Amino acid sequence: MTWLLWQLTVLDGAVARTWMTCLGRRRAEAALAHLICELLTRLRRLGAAPSNRFHIPATQTDLADMLGVSTVHVNRSLAELRARRLLTWSRHEVHVLDFERLALIADFDNSYLEPGNPMPKYFQQFVTS
Repeated sequence: MTWLLWQLTVLDGAVARTWMTCLGRRRAEAALAHLICELLTRLRRLGAAPSNRFHIPATQTDLADMLGVSTVHVNRSLAELRARRLLTWSRHEVHVLDFERLALIADFDNSYLEPGNPMPKYFQQFVTS
């Protein structure tokens, strides 16, 4: 039980580090793409994203607050991701059409979500043994 709690703590820290980087360094489009990639990855593991579809009860204002950008940026970013045919988003239903290209825009590395390796590869280069 102690090990499990420790793993959850480490995972929470990895997610926090990744989102600090996301908020501070990524453009609005990349940050939104990253959020969608992370949500889809987590929901897939639970079997809750059939055919790369999931429900998100957030408004564009909520997304703007989550990402630290304006609602205009969220709206434009969604429009751009739709135009690139990477996803559809209608009535809080997201359908990711091309996860690989979306992940490329987001610079998404799901290793921080892996229980055995919670630190993203990008951060591992700064850790010395």
